[in-house]
Amino acid sequence: MVDRLDHQPMIDTDHPRPYLEFRTPLHLALLDCLLTAGNQAQQRGAPADGQLPTHGRKGSESHYSGHMEHRPVLIGAALNGEREHPAVPRSPSQLAQAARSSVDAGARVLHLHPFGPDGQQTLDSASCAEAILAVREACRGIPLSLSTSAAIEPDPGRRLKLIEQWEIQPDLVTANQGEAGIEAVCELLVGRGVGIEAGLLCHTDAEAFANSTVPAIATRVLIEPLDEDPTVACEHAERMESILEEAGIDLPQMHHGDGVASWAVNERGLAQGHDIRTGIEDTGYLPDGSPAADNESLIRAATALVGDAGRTLADT
Repeated sequence: MVDRLDHQPMIDTDHPRPYLEFRTPLHLALLDCLLTAGNQAQQRGAPADGQLPTHGRKGSESHYSGHMEHRPVLIGAALNGEREHPAVPRSPSQLAQAARSSVDAGARVLHLHPFGPDGQQTLDSASCAEAILAVREACRGIPLSLSTSAAIEPDPGRRLKLIEQWEIQPDLVTANQGEAGIEAVCELLVGRGVGIEAGLLCHTDAEAFANSTVPAIATRVLIEPLDEDPTVACEHAERMESILEEAGIDLPQMHHGDGVASWAVNERGLAQGHDIRTGIEDTGYLPDGSPAADNESLIRAATALVGDAGRTLADT
């Protein structure tokens, strides 16, 4: 998906932060979402710094410590995907360079989509291994997450077979919970010691996740509404949070949106005490509406949001 701003944004220089101001009703929605996010914060648990929990049902030993608003923030970098951008990394060497600069800017989890020789996203074992090894060499000790999206391989059986053939395992995978066959993917990879980032793109995904076996084996939840309108995206994120809360799922959450709504979802997530993600996969624009040069610039913008929210960055 190509990010596009149909209207030229302006900076509101009278405001203490550079909120985006569009010459359409969209800017009102964005401001409303951002200004109310802080009032929605609720005390929930938080994971110990840098740790990857393995269970998410309340009633088991807690993975949380202290107040979430005081917990260091884990920033995820989503380096690439289907979005077209002049600086999108695709080859192993490009991914390694983008990963290194993103980590230097503050990212502590790296997410990527390997591409094959044909220039298409792939789950092929050799292509995945090349990408993993290149990024690990450049960013030793940083958890690496691969996509398992049905957008890469829509046939559930073939997807599972391709993943079974992986010889080099990532540290984590993103697993979209609304996709057919995703529980089998999660069970396979957990058996190999790979962590699960359970992707919730909409409230029905959250409901399916809550009724599955995956919360008991997942590492974290990705709250990632795809709504274009910032207010709608934030409301959708809140609805997904509520579904998890009602189901007694207390896994760590990492929040991001898509396109111009991404930063609003990030800010709301920070106000709620959660981790956040950004990168070229999620958006091609900075919070002020200007085009992002690369992944590094997006991560630096995210670190600034963390500071503005009165929180600190996780070191691990």
